[in-house]
Amino acid sequence: MKIKYRHIINSFVFCMMVFMMLIGNKLNVSSISKIVSKLEITSALGLSIVRDESQSNGGTVYKLINIPSNINILDIKLINKSISYTFSNDGRILLDSSGVPVSNLNDDTYTIILNTKELGQVYKVVNKTDYGYRVLDIKVTYNDSKNVLEVQDTTNSLSGSEVSVFRNDSKIGNSKLDGEGKASIQVNDINDLTTSTYTVLLKKGSEIVGIDSFHINPIYREISVKDNVKLSIISQVSNKLNVCIDKNSGIGINDNVYVVSVYDESNPSENMLLNLDYTQNQIKNLQGEIILKTTLCQGKKYKARLRVNGIDLDQHDACDVNIRDIDASKIKATAIEKIGKDLRVDLSGINNLSKDDVIEVVSLHDIKDKEKNLISPCKLTNKVNTIDILGRIEAGNAYELILKINGFVMNGFGVEVIPVDLSNASALTDVISNKIFISLDHAKGLKITDIVKVIGVFRDGGDAKNLLKSNYNTAIERLNGSIFINQTLDTKNNYFVRFKINDIELDNVLKVTVNNNISFKGAIAKSKNTSHEVEVCFKNIDCISNHDLIEIDSVFNLDDINFNLIDKDKGTKLNSKKGIIKLKGAIVSEYKYGIKVKINGVKFDEIIPILVEENNDIKFVTGHFTNENNLVLDSKHLNIDGNIDIVGIKNKLTGNQLLNKPILNIVKNENGEIIISDQIAFEPNNSYFIYLNYYLKDGTRESLVLEFNNIKENENKDNQYDIAEKIINKEEIKDDEEEGSFVDINSIEFGDGNIKFKHNIDDSFKINQVLCAISKLEVKVEGDHILINKLVPLKTYKDLKIELKNDKDECVKINLPEFKCKKSEDDIKNFISYSYINIKNGVDKNENSIEFPSEDEFWLWYNKLKNEEVDLRNFIFTIIKDEEFDKKYIDNPERIKIIYNIVFGNSPSDQSLNLWLSDFNKILKTEDMSKSIRIIIEKMFTNVKFKSLEKQLKGEVKEK
Repeated sequence: MKIKYRHIINSFVFCMMVFMMLIGNKLNVSSISKIVSKLEITSALGLSIVRDESQSNGGTVYKLINIPSNINILDIKLINKSISYTFSNDGRILLDSSGVPVSNLNDDTYTIILNTKELGQVYKVVNKTDYGYRVLDIKVTYNDSKNVLEVQDTTNSLSGSEVSVFRNDSKIGNSKLDGEGKASIQVNDINDLTTSTYTVLLKKGSEIVGIDSFHINPIYREISVKDNVKLSIISQVSNKLNVCIDKNSGIGINDNVYVVSVYDESNPSENMLLNLDYTQNQIKNLQGEIILKTTLCQGKKYKARLRVNGIDLDQHDACDVNIRDIDASKIKATAIEKIGKDLRVDLSGINNLSKDDVIEVVSLHDIKDKEKNLISPCKLTNKVNTIDILGRIEAGNAYELILKINGFVMNGFGVEVIPVDLSNASALTDVISNKIFISLDHAKGLKITDIVKVIGVFRDGGDAKNLLKSNYNTAIERLNGSIFINQTLDTKNNYFVRFKINDIELDNVLKVTVNNNISFKGAIAKSKNTSHEVEVCFKNIDCISNHDLIEIDSVFNLDDINFNLIDKDKGTKLNSKKGIIKLKGAIVSEYKYGIKVKINGVKFDEIIPILVEENNDIKFVTGHFTNENNLVLDSKHLNIDGNIDIVGIKNKLTGNQLLNKPILNIVKNENGEIIISDQIAFEPNNSYFIYLNYYLKDGTRESLVLEFNNIKENENKDNQYDIAEKIINKEEIKDDEEEGSFVDINSIEFGDGNIKFKHNIDDSFKINQVLCAISKLEVKVEGDHILINKLVPLKTYKDLKIELKNDKDECVKINLPEFKCKKSEDDIKNFISYSYINIKNGVDKNENSIEFPSEDEFWLWYNKLKNEEVDLRNFIFTIIKDEEFDKKYIDNPERIKIIYNIVFGNSPSDQSLNLWLSDFNKILKTEDMSKSIRIIIEKMFTNVKFKSLEKQLKGEVKEK
């Protein structure tokens, strides 16, 4: 029996456990709290009873009209004291107890009773009018934002009446109709308004003057606060409970939400709220702060319970309280005085921020003027944030930053205002420079995104004259850059720079350091023996740039430094740190020379020595002596015209000078010979260097060295080969060329800037030296061929002479008359040559007397262009200026045609010519001729063909 009873007991216990689990699960499933979301209020409005006298029998009846469409009326009664009437179903005509239509109602006031499907029995008072009886309608609505029932007498006939609302016999509340027939009745708990029909009673004193009914149907909504309500303590030392309610919880901003208790899960009976009156712990707009009795301990579990619209949420809906340790004191805010456009908020000191934390900027204000917000509210998304400031920050004021963390307003944070400090910035210039390099990298308070402009450079204690070249770019990009000034600075004065940053002019200034540690070590100055030129190069001097103005102040013999050899009429300025300076006296190797320079107008005492080299550009000449012992040099092959000065004669072997003073103003005779008439002791079988200067048509002085071998005439003459002159033009080559020619006509080849042909000189001659009358041309013997390089494209060559020598000083002369070098494959070469041809000859060229560029001119510019020392634009400006273009061509149409031909590469149409000429004449009205020409050329540079040529040159330079 015991075993049997034990089995029964165990079975009973098991069943009870299963039952409790089921019940528990059911409770968990259905345990979501509910609150009233809104109230649906229905009432019968609009009824009227009218007297109808249009019956066929002449009688009067009463009809019911304006029956509301929102309710279903089952039957209607009209009563007064002991009298009761009904209405017919078809026409709603008032009938007495016997079913006869009522023709006359005696009393002024009746009560109409509606038996409705939706509302049950509804009572309304009707009052007599001239046309029947008007129903007294009371409209009732619920204002959820104020928690009141709003009552309105739609007839506005009972103003001042006392109004009460009843449910059954229980009074909900009472009030008084105002002058507009309106009243409000406070509802303490919306949940008390349950599904039911309510009665509205209007009284004046003890007399009932109105009665109406309405029906309330509450609509409920579910509340789910789990994971949708966050309660947190920002810091362990805080006793503020931050509450943040998500809209997904089912709670809206119009709901009345209160925290009713905060408790330790292990001791739920102890309420930790400082104010136990729950009405003092309201959460408005879904967020707020609640003050606790004490701080909460890390490691314990805390919960909080809510009341919504007067309903305490179920206990299982108690929310977890999360304790954080966000140390808000680590938040730093900084701004730059005046020039700063943004506020820097640094959150990097807070280690335990998560991606779910929401930090918002509410306001930034001057503590003295809290009404003016200097920023637009925004969210912080980075560890370090920058926020646009709407005003300017002053260092003398105190500013406060207001933040929200997870929806909760934090105490104000102080803002550090950083003044702009230029003490660690630098402004440096050389004593030779017309520009100042400025570095603001280490200036306090500046960022690379700040807009920095220099507005002035001044001498300390001076006349306030601004030394800044304001027509140049004065912006300092990314805190580093250079500005140009209109004069060099000296070390005797102090200078300073003034700035405008982000359109704010700074009060403090930056001192300029003037560097006088200038050395010209590495500069190169060289000349050739007996030359009237000095080549100067400052390429290796880093302290000088291509933009600096470099002038040669003096060239002198170190034994006589007071005599300046510079010919200032020929120019003393260097372009791109190098150039050639013309002298009025010759440099000879027996003496030592030096130069002094000016950089940007500053004269330096340092002497740069001139290296004097022997002139390797040597032309071999033959000659003979007359009976008067005058030396006659055969110079027909030398391209020399005009006056010739013999400035030196030196024995090649001994180095002795034979000339005591220059022989001036010698001219070639009709045979192309140069006669040296002075009695000079030339020794037989010796070689001599004869140094001479000659002048080009434009007045430029050139130097040349001749080598003369003093060999007896009969010995020299036997070694000459007579060469017949040939026309080197394949179109004119004939098959019957005379025998003995040293040029194989059929072998001639024209290349890009070169000509090549086969010679028929006997191998026994053994050529060891090749000379050419044009110094810049390169002539090479390659086996049985002769190659002439560095010809000028498009140029016609006349009387080109070549001399071939062997080791016995035997000479063969080859004369190549008139051939035209073909167009080059290099567009830049063609452009240089074509430009010179147009400048020198004009538009209407005489094909029989065209002047071509010299090889010196051509290769000088070609090398400058390739080495990026000048660009195509400067080339055009220079050659036009050098040729005195405006003086040579006095006709404006011709000037425009020539310039157009150069820049565009073809002749202008009549229409184009007229347009450009009109523009040119307009410019001439305000500018001189030289500047007008430059302006019109600048405008022409915009054409596609010229830009294409510029791109081609830049591409070639880049590849190089």
